[in-house]
Amino acid sequence: MAVAVAEGAHVHTVDVNLAFLYADIDEAVYMSPPRGVSWDRDSHGRPLVRRVLKAIYGFKQSPAKWYEKADGVLTAFGLRATLSDPCVYVLDRDGVRLYLGM
Repeated sequence: MAVAVAEGAHVHTVDVNLAFLYADIDEAVYMSPPRGVSWDRDSHGRPLVRRVLKAIYGFKQSPAKWYEKADGVLTAFGLRATLSDPCVYVLDRDGVRLYLGM
């Protein structure tokens, strides 16, 4: 924000809905059904567990996995993380500078 004010730039903000749901999980994570949800049961009548393939809210690794995914997408578009803050990206193209903060 300080850079935007100093340079007289326009500022736009967005909220990424369901951001954590787009990140892949590398390690094996399993969960039991939440209360009130019925899943298939094993031969002893216990609910089966499910393997989680995408990060979800509440997992301790979700923010880091989402950042890895977002970083890959942003760098593929040519943005680069700043040295002072790895969550601030810059793109210089055709005399225009874009700052993107996460």
